[in-house]
Amino acid sequence: MAADAAWWAGADPATLLFANAQQVGLPAASTGYFVDNEFLADDFNKWAELAADPVGVRSLAQATAGDLARSARYRDVFKPLGLGDEIRAVLRVQGSTWGLLCLTARPADCIRAPMPSPSAGLLLISPRDCGSRC
Repeated sequence: MAADAAWWAGADPATLLFANAQQVGLPAASTGYFVDNEFLADDFNKWAELAADPVGVRSLAQATAGDLARSARYRDVFKPLGLGDEIRAVLRVQGSTWGLLCLTARPADCIRAPMPSPSAGLLLISPRDCGSRC
């Protein structure tokens, strides 16, 4: 996958509070916005939703029924940076969420929908093969 930005962190399985977050391709100044967005704002594709979901992987396009502009995170951060869809995944060990991962790509590097697998979310990713969804 040709991700243009990435964010990942360890998570406390009881609270989903994250620690030791790392990011690439996102301004350092955006960290506070992401924390506020995750815990205080009404938005799509939140970590708590994904942790409760059996698959635990979802793109922002899936969560917004293809209308990324419905997401404050997209409007306020991703679009101004020239980024498009994001895909988020919770990382589990024995059913508990211990990590969080977010990959974001420019619209030409569209991320296809995840496909459920018996053990975890399996991503079918095909850069530059997304037709009109980007």
